[in-house]
Amino acid sequence: MKKQIRTAIVGAALAVGMLGGGAIATAQTTTTTTAASTSSTTSSATARPSRADHAAQDAKRDKELAAKLGVTVDQITAARKAANTVVDAKYGAPPDRPSASSNTKPAKPTAAQAAAMKARHTLFEKTFAEKLGVTVTQLRAAEMAIAKTHLAADVAAGRITQAQADAQLAAIANGTAGPGGPGGHGGPPPAQ
Repeated sequence: MKKQIRTAIVGAALAVGMLGGGAIATAQTTTTTTAASTSSTTSSATARPSRADHAAQDAKRDKELAAKLGVTVDQITAARKAANTVVDAKYGAPPDRPSASSNTKPAKPTAAQAAAMKARHTLFEKTFAEKLGVTVTQLRAAEMAIAKTHLAADVAAGRITQAQADAQLAAIANGTAGPGGPGGHGGPPPAQ
C-alpha cells in the first residue's frame, strides 16, 4: 500500500511538473455531487486537486508521453516502477509529504534537502529513460513538448497568464521544476 501511494505521489508530481502547471495555478477540483457521479468543477485559490484529478492527469500524461517516445503506456508504467525501485534502494523511501491544510504554505526545503531531492530526481530520470530505451535528452524533450502544449492551452483558456506559462517552462528547462515539479522525485510540493 505504501509503495502504491509513493508511486501515485511520484506520478502526480510528474503530472504537475509536466502537464499540470496550469492545474496548480487554477487549483481546480472535481466534486461528486450525487451517487450517479454527476460532477461539477469549482475553482478556488486555495483548493487542491483531488486524487481523482491526479489519477486522470497521470493517465493522460502517460498516454501522451508514450506517444511522444514511441512506447506503450505499459512500458511507461513498468519503467516508472523500476526507476522508483532503484531510487528507493539507493536512498530509501521518499520522505513523507507534509499534510498541510490548503491554506498553509509548505516549508521551503533546506540546501541539504534540495540536494537530496536533486540526487533522487536525477537517478529517477536516468533510470526511467534507460528503462524506456531513450536518452535523458529525449525524455526531457518529450516532457517539454507536452508541457508546452498544456501550458498553451491553459493560457488560451485564461487559467494562467503567458508570463506564468513562460516561468513554468523556464523552470522545467533549467531543472528547478522538472518532471517531478519543484523538488523532483521524492521532493516536497512547491512553495507557493
